[in-house]
Amino acid sequence: MKLLRPFGIIVLLLTGLAAQGYVWPTDNGKRLSSNFGEFRGNHFHMGIDIKTGGVSGKPILAIADGHISQMRAGFSGYGKALYLTTNTGRTAVYGHLSRFSPLLEEILKNHQKRENTYFVKLNFKPEEFPITKGSIIGFSGNTGHSFAPHLHFELRDSNDLTLNPLKYGLPIPDRLAPVITAISINPLTAGTLINAGALSQTFPIFRDMSGVYHFPDTINCFGTIGLSIKVHDRVQGAANKYNIYQIELWVDQVLQFITEYKTLDYAEERLIATVEDHRLQRLKGEDYHKLYHQQTYPAVTVHDKNNSGVLKLGPGFHTVEIKVSDNAGNLSVVKGSLLSLPPVKMAAQLQQQTGQTMTFEIQPDGTPLPITEITCYSFTTYGHVDRQIIPLTTKLEDRLLLITLPRQNIKNRILQFSGINVMGVYTSPYHWDNTVKPKRPLEVDVDLDLSHTEGGVFLQIQTSEYTTSEPQLYLRSRYSDRPIELVRVQPNAFLSPLLDPEYFSGIENIIVQFAGTPVREIRFPFQGGVARPGKSTAIVAADRMCSLQALLTSFYAPTVVWIDPIDDPSVSLPNGTRLSKIYQLQPFDRPVRDSVMVAIRYNERYARLDRKALYYLDSKDRWTYLPTRHRTKRRTMIATLNALEAVAVLRDTIAPQIKSTYPANGGHYHYQDVQTLRASFDDNLAGIEASERNMFLMLDGELQLFAYQPIKKEMSYALDVPLDPGPHEIIFSVTDQVGNSVVRKVNFTVN
Repeated sequence: MKLLRPFGIIVLLLTGLAAQGYVWPTDNGKRLSSNFGEFRGNHFHMGIDIKTGGVSGKPILAIADGHISQMRAGFSGYGKALYLTTNTGRTAVYGHLSRFSPLLEEILKNHQKRENTYFVKLNFKPEEFPITKGSIIGFSGNTGHSFAPHLHFELRDSNDLTLNPLKYGLPIPDRLAPVITAISINPLTAGTLINAGALSQTFPIFRDMSGVYHFPDTINCFGTIGLSIKVHDRVQGAANKYNIYQIELWVDQVLQFITEYKTLDYAEERLIATVEDHRLQRLKGEDYHKLYHQQTYPAVTVHDKNNSGVLKLGPGFHTVEIKVSDNAGNLSVVKGSLLSLPPVKMAAQLQQQTGQTMTFEIQPDGTPLPITEITCYSFTTYGHVDRQIIPLTTKLEDRLLLITLPRQNIKNRILQFSGINVMGVYTSPYHWDNTVKPKRPLEVDVDLDLSHTEGGVFLQIQTSEYTTSEPQLYLRSRYSDRPIELVRVQPNAFLSPLLDPEYFSGIENIIVQFAGTPVREIRFPFQGGVARPGKSTAIVAADRMCSLQALLTSFYAPTVVWIDPIDDPSVSLPNGTRLSKIYQLQPFDRPVRDSVMVAIRYNERYARLDRKALYYLDSKDRWTYLPTRHRTKRRTMIATLNALEAVAVLRDTIAPQIKSTYPANGGHYHYQDVQTLRASFDDNLAGIEASERNMFLMLDGELQLFAYQPIKKEMSYALDVPLDPGPHEIIFSVTDQVGNSVVRKVNFTVN
């Protein structure tokens, strides 16, 4: 007996430890459609989405002993949701449920009837609804803002911070490592160059046979940079792409930055724009994790506070290692090297030519190190890239590189040569134009583009045709002209250095000059301004019909803001009329910290028209309604935006459509077949607000408390008792956000 006692104690201890673990929230397998921390537009995904086989009605289980602390029901958000507070003080949130356990469902319906509203938020004391681990508390569904049946599950601590369930007691089997596809390198200060270019550059990542990822080559960086990485996780048996758990950036074997998705704070949801590469998301719709955090941004829970990741490297070669791990500990590693040296110059001379070929002599300018690699592109005189020209032969003689190109691809073309020297340093581009006749400055059109990056502002000058004359650029205020240096980056394109946004304070015009007789001067009126944190700033469009109000908390740092009118006939407008120009608020790829206000004034001839409002174009070029305030005396419409979008005044006079109903009009049904009444709607412009004030359902002359699913645009009412035999009438009604209404009567018979 004495020999058995220690064994028995161990068994009891192990049993006790197991009892403290969580039960998986469903009995349908540990399969996820989304995991913790994924980027969801302007917010993080705060939990995990558990698959339920594409159907509703799967049992939902209490993960631990505790009590139901809150019950919610609504049309959007998590729809029908339960909050289970465990005996350890954590709270489990279950969202998008179809129904609760019978007792909770009865309480819900009694409260809805008593308050005459579907919307419920009830708090309970610990002793009211105690729950044991593993008991059924509800059933999965598709209520609220849900695209398909599933369970949204969150785990929160006592301070209401969300915890990563896969790291806090609810792991899933996973043996696959994250997949890394690309890296972006971003200039953060003036003078920074990446492979001799001043703009951000994106590079593909390659995986070798051993599973290690690599940069495509050594990347020549000079100045202060920040890295971003495109990565996703995967799990066996699922095609979904998931968020990773942790990223570490190491340079020269020194830790520079950590991102870790262990906890998230709802108060930091808007700060997602400082965690993802907001520029790439807006420009390309792609999700990149930033591996740096600038001082102008507030601290974020997922970032290591001790390392900024902002890299200012000393001269020479530097090793880079990026370690990416998922929630199960599977690891992927990216290795690469950066060369921190300024670019060099080069020159190209035609050495000889035959009927078929042209041989160029490439030599370094100002450095003894020879150029060993050349890339050549041909451009038309209109500035379009024609093709990459692959040398027929390449030969290095001492410091000279001789390359032979096929002649037929060169006639009437400007050649742009870019090289790499023996050290791996890139050259500035060199342009050769001996086969073209350049235009005089007076013969070309000139365009100006402004681009706002994290590091500052770039100005680019583009000429309609090739000219050898190089423009001069000035920022003109009321009192002075500030000269800005330009570099020819392509035959017809000239780029400024990265400019501090404060350079644009008080600027009235941007001037482009071409020297000669006569001097040509092009004046671009600058209608923008500098919006600064802590200060309200108003920007007005050139036609005075649109204004942007930057508030005290609109931006993280001084930002140049302006308004561009859009004249693009390809912008579609289904079922509506445009009553104003389209105005693009700029810079559209910079994050807004809080919100901005926009106002558009419409023409007097539209003053008497009703059902007009402000709309913005979303990422899929669909018009989206904005809650709009009207100032009728000023003929002005005002709205608040959380991002810099393209906006316009639109009028929608078309009512929503009722696509289908159940029961159908004129139908005959067995009483057991009519358990839920449904109507499916659609609206192509103003949209339908998920609110009881905009819709109703009447059964046999009595209003009913219905549910509404905003993604499916479906109204439904579950009958408490079967309908009596005989004729019945349902009236469905819905009103869109500008007041267009539709009413549908459905008469049917129950047998």
